[in-house]
Amino acid sequence: MPYPYHYTWKKKPERAGLIGPVPGKLKNQTFNGFYDTDDHVRVIEASLRRIFHTVPGDRVMLPEFGCNLRKFLFEPNDNFLVYEIKSTVKKAIERWEPRVQVISIDCRIIPDEHVLIIQLSYLIVHTGQSLNLKLDIY
Repeated sequence: MPYPYHYTWKKKPERAGLIGPVPGKLKNQTFNGFYDTDDHVRVIEASLRRIFHTVPGDRVMLPEFGCNLRKFLFEPNDNFLVYEIKSTVKKAIERWEPRVQVISIDCRIIPDEHVLIIQLSYLIVHTGQSLNLKLDIY
């Protein structure tokens, strides 16, 4: 994440960030703008999805942020590709999302449809809660 965690999640995990994109109907509105907060589980899931769907270089102020999974879509489908995908995903999570610990990563590629399916099992560090996340990368 682009902001220092010591200001948010260590003190109050439920205030760990915004889920974004901002929905049409909001819980909180202020005269300075609007925001939508959520519990720590959905915030972390949104953060993981943001990491996986961001290509490094897309963010101007944080050019290294992201995980370039799209580069694997047209590569030869073999065991080395699966290893590279797992390695890339694990490194991105370890670097950009310190609130979670990876339990397992399963990859499946559907070559005819050019789809990469990633099944991620992770542990939320401060609660010990184990969760799963399925990503379809087109």
